Amino acid sequence: MRYFWTIFSCFLLSVVVSSFLPRTVNDMLFPFFMISMLLGGIPAKIAEGKGKDLFVWWIYGWAIFPAALIHALLTERNENVLLEKGILRKCPYCAEYVKSEAVLCRFCGKDLPKLPQSIINKSEEKHEEPTQMQKILAATRGTKN
Repeated sequence: MRYFWTIFSCFLLSVVVSSFLPRTVNDMLFPFFMISMLLGGIPAKIAEGKGKDLFVWWIYGWAIFPAALIHALLTERNENVLLEKGILRKCPYCAEYVKSEAVLCRFCGKDLPKLPQSIINKSEEKHEEPTQMQKILAATRGTKN
């Protein structure tokens, strides 16, 4: 359901734009428009894995795909966001970031202490903040997310 509104807004945007174009231009540009929307998701998913906002990077990738793809590949990951989401944790021995499910540090090779059950449950819940698009849709509908 998380990506439903993004995909739905892509479709809706393409229909609105295509309705203003002449039929011959629409037949030529509509496939390009849809493909560019789908390609915009590639840098968006890469950047989301690094702790960036999916919707902002999808727009960026849709507008200028080659630059956004290179930028997403070269950007540093945001450890603070990934720590807050419970995806990463810090090794107490070498202070490097490892996945929260790890039992052995991949950097120093030492056994990691088990996480308290409350932290494990928190990371399994994966309570996600609403995306930018969900916030915009909620504001236009007058509801709170």
